[in-house]
Amino acid sequence: MVFVTHSIDEAVFLSDRVIVMTPRPGRVREAIAVDLPRPRGSGRARKPRFADILRRVNHLFQDMGVIRE
Repeated sequence: MVFVTHSIDEAVFLSDRVIVMTPRPGRVREAIAVDLPRPRGSGRARKPRFADILRRVNHLFQDMGVIRE
């Protein structure tokens, strides 16, 4: 199943893998495995691995100039 979202937090929380796409033309920039145990509860923000994945995805978007720090 494919979910499309603009929320990085939501993408990491719901996914087993996050695919980061480039701006036009849309190509796969990187696929990131989300190796977090399930079920994923509301305490996810306090989990170091969750934060690591968020930082990685954010960094990819910043590197492409899509979002600012």
